[in-house]
Amino acid sequence: MKIFKNVLIAVFCFTTIVVAQINWNAKSITITTEAQLKEFEGLVNGRKDFSGQVITLAKDIDIKSGEWIPIGVAKNNAEFNGIFNGNGKVVRGIKIYGYDDGQGLFGFIGKNGVIKNLGVIVDIKGKNIVGGLTGVNVGTIENSYVWGNIEGDGLVGGLAGTNMGIIENSYASGMVTGNNAIGGLVGINSGMKGSIGSIKNSYASGNVTGIENTGGLVGASGGIIENSYALGKVTGRKNVGGFVGENIGTIINSYALINATSSGKFADINTGKICSNSGTKMETQMKQQSAYRDWNFANIWKIDFDINNGFPYLKSFAEVLKKQKSGGKGKSEDPKKALVGQWYTMESNVAKDLLFEKMEFLNDGSGLAESSNIRGIGHYAESFTWRIDSDGRLIHMTPIGIAQIYYIIEISNSTLILEGNVTGIGYMRTTYSKR
Repeated sequence: MKIFKNVLIAVFCFTTIVVAQINWNAKSITITTEAQLKEFEGLVNGRKDFSGQVITLAKDIDIKSGEWIPIGVAKNNAEFNGIFNGNGKVVRGIKIYGYDDGQGLFGFIGKNGVIKNLGVIVDIKGKNIVGGLTGVNVGTIENSYVWGNIEGDGLVGGLAGTNMGIIENSYASGMVTGNNAIGGLVGINSGMKGSIGSIKNSYASGNVTGIENTGGLVGASGGIIENSYALGKVTGRKNVGGFVGENIGTIINSYALINATSSGKFADINTGKICSNSGTKMETQMKQQSAYRDWNFANIWKIDFDINNGFPYLKSFAEVLKKQKSGGKGKSEDPKKALVGQWYTMESNVAKDLLFEKMEFLNDGSGLAESSNIRGIGHYAESFTWRIDSDGRLIHMTPIGIAQIYYIIEISNSTLILEGNVTGIGYMRTTYSKR
């Protein structure tokens, strides 16, 4: 009987440790799981703003339980005012397909809110005020990045839909699409109630498509932008610029590729101040440190020919970007030359160097699990070609006409892992091995 009681005590103690709950009122809180992150989201949307508290992400988190609800839903008057330290970790699989305002990992970052040291991988489609990291920023975003596809109507940006606070040492990479005020990093950079949107030491590298007020970095700006650049192709109908569509603010020491738009304009409409050292440059110029006047290459920026395609990158993301090393755009039918961390559209051809391994649902509500009902479609991958086009994209389409947009999350000598949407099927993770 004594032995039996001891066993019960041991089991009880063990169980208590396993189910220990987070004290959400503590000054310092650590998050390690998707469940905890979702519980945090629920508390913020219940209007607990976490003022004076620090949330630290201790592990990478994969979101596997369906569409994400932004942390701080605008219609609930909910906002985050604490400090969220990503600690160099990544939140992957943020998927939002609802037609609502204020979409992103966060919906609204309040005036006292700080998001730092965080990476986010997203696929988001919303209405207005849509960004990969946040719909609205009135606080501070620093040392953070977004990879992914962002789409909405108005005020859409790769990192933030609207910035009325501070963004520093951050970047966005991926396609951004919308109608009005569409930017590779921020949709609109503005101010309200005495605040001025500020962007410094940041960049965007993805293509941007809009209708009006469309820019490679920012769609429309009434704030301050300094020591920043844009690389993506920009298309639209009115107020279209390689860096900013319309500027009524101040731009200092900032640049865009001269061929980013058909007109070659840095800013289509400018009634603000653009310092004489800002403007468009050729690709070869933008890969030279001497082109960047008064930039801090000692502590913040760096240029390496084989990292970030030879363009300046932020030193704080050196290890992240090393995973993207491509050695150039690569030869036809060579998927190993593709850049990790970019979105690619796909078209057809035949390849012989990759072997399909498995395809997995990421949003079926049961976590990451192989699905046999799509395995037959996946096997068609054995006849795919992976080609790099002149823009560095991985081009592909299935033989049976299923359009795909994949995000490359891992490339090694033996494995290629992709994530993305398969039309009519859902968000998938697909693994290939080298033959």
